[in-house]
Amino acid sequence: MNHPNRSTPPPGEFSTYPSESLFLKNMHALLAVSDFNSVAFFEEEKNSTPIELRSSTSGLPTAVLKTWQNIYIHDKDNPVQGAKQWLAEKAETEKVETVLLIGLGLGYELGQILNKLSNIKNIIVYERYPELIKVALSLRDYSRDILQRHLEFYSWPTFGELRNRISSSKVKILTHPVLGNIYEEEKYGLENHSRGSGKKIVILITGLLSRDIVFLLELMGFETLPVEITKVRPSTFQKFLFSSKADAVFSVNYVKEVPYLSRAAGIPVVFWEIDPTIELIPPLPEAHSNTIIYSYRKARIPLLKEAGFFRVDYLPLASNHFRFRPSPLTDEQRIRYGADISYVGSSMVNEGKRLLSLCLDRLSSPHEKEKIIRAVERQNKCFSKFILPDLLPTLIKGLSMPWVIEDTNGTSIDATMCIAEECASRRRITVIRSLSTFHPKYRVRIWGDDGWRSVIPPGVEYSGPAGHYHELPIIYNATKINIDINRIYQKEIVPLRVFDVLATGSFILVDHSDEAAKLFDGKVVMYNSLKELREKVEYYLKNEEERLAIARECREVILKRHTLSQRLQKILSDLQVLGWL
Repeated sequence: MNHPNRSTPPPGEFSTYPSESLFLKNMHALLAVSDFNSVAFFEEEKNSTPIELRSSTSGLPTAVLKTWQNIYIHDKDNPVQGAKQWLAEKAETEKVETVLLIGLGLGYELGQILNKLSNIKNIIVYERYPELIKVALSLRDYSRDILQRHLEFYSWPTFGELRNRISSSKVKILTHPVLGNIYEEEKYGLENHSRGSGKKIVILITGLLSRDIVFLLELMGFETLPVEITKVRPSTFQKFLFSSKADAVFSVNYVKEVPYLSRAAGIPVVFWEIDPTIELIPPLPEAHSNTIIYSYRKARIPLLKEAGFFRVDYLPLASNHFRFRPSPLTDEQRIRYGADISYVGSSMVNEGKRLLSLCLDRLSSPHEKEKIIRAVERQNKCFSKFILPDLLPTLIKGLSMPWVIEDTNGTSIDATMCIAEECASRRRITVIRSLSTFHPKYRVRIWGDDGWRSVIPPGVEYSGPAGHYHELPIIYNATKINIDINRIYQKEIVPLRVFDVLATGSFILVDHSDEAAKLFDGKVVMYNSLKELREKVEYYLKNEEERLAIARECREVILKRHTLSQRLQKILSDLQVLGWL
């Protein structure tokens, strides 16, 4: 094959950066991957690539992963030296014939394996993003190793094939120093590939609980196929479903295109609503007869049935008690995360203002806008009851704003709920400001988005965002009194933070709801006003033994009835009754 004339780094070397072309076109390497590897490069992602290339101090390219808090995936000073240090810290590999590398990035770690571990006969690479493999292949020529069947690449569309590939081999798993932590779902599935029962479930990675569900289903003996659905074209996902031979698709929260694509492949779908939504669900066609949907809100059940879901059930949230559990803290952790009073959650400041503006912009006069603002202020004065739905029809009768409006992404949303989001944000701010009165007697900390910076008063520490998977269990364990602040429009539900805090054996003051009292046998301590909140904070900080005894009792209730494993068992049992699993 004749290759076009170009400047290509020799095998084993990286091109400098920046160069004449950002991505050198090693066409023979790309073709070799297409011919001999289980990687498909077409129609994979809606966005071109999940990375932003940047120049390191050494001149070589490094990169930021745009889908993970803009984290550097290689050393920003000298990525080659960073990769050398990473490999030097790995366990002995001299007697290993096959290595599986989870996470490719730009290929620096793979380059060190190829250069330093000459005894390895087979090198298998898993990279979640197919487009990232393209970038790595454009920066270094791997064609010799690929054509000799020494090097194989896999990505999410062929994750099932990869599990089969390593099931018959003795494989040493190495994880990329950054991406290995981000690809935790796939990592766990590959480490436990021999445990499977033969049943396959596609897990859509959509946010909170997705990773926990992968972990628990694998623990139950299922083979999971994780898919970051927001980055995948519908046509590619449907091809994946047909090739996966999965028994079911599971998603945290509703993804509107999935039931149609799954039905065509003959695969049933399970959705579990765990987050609030302001999007209106239009009437659904027959395609949803293959779908079962659970919601954490009883109030949503009639709406979902009216929309056309044939199988709808209430399912409260729960905690992954394997991760959220009592644990001793180091001195460093107590300093880093400790507090007398903590709240972890979104300020909702930016989104609340955006949605309120979305409504106000549809009004034709300042007088009409003033009426909406007065409605928000009246709701904010009513701390314990959601009065907006009763208030608005009277207050804004005859206004030019439609009750259903279109969001910037084209979805239809409820105008009342847009206004309610601003009310929910103001309520959270009000609660946090009331806690500032405990300073300097007690340490008060807030964890969450950057919107908190502009609204928290002196005496309350803003501690930045909290990593849900790694940091939350530590924060809950390190806090004497955790605070729950629910959205004003869904005070009937119990948020995930309540289950997670109690699972750690820690204490939480719960925003009052009848459902919380019912789920926890009346053992949780609740507040229904700012005055009651402050009084109970003061009381339980002074009465440590009583506080800890309540926390222990509530954790026993969690373990008895409210673990994520138990919720999944309920779902799996329902699927078996329907003959879907």
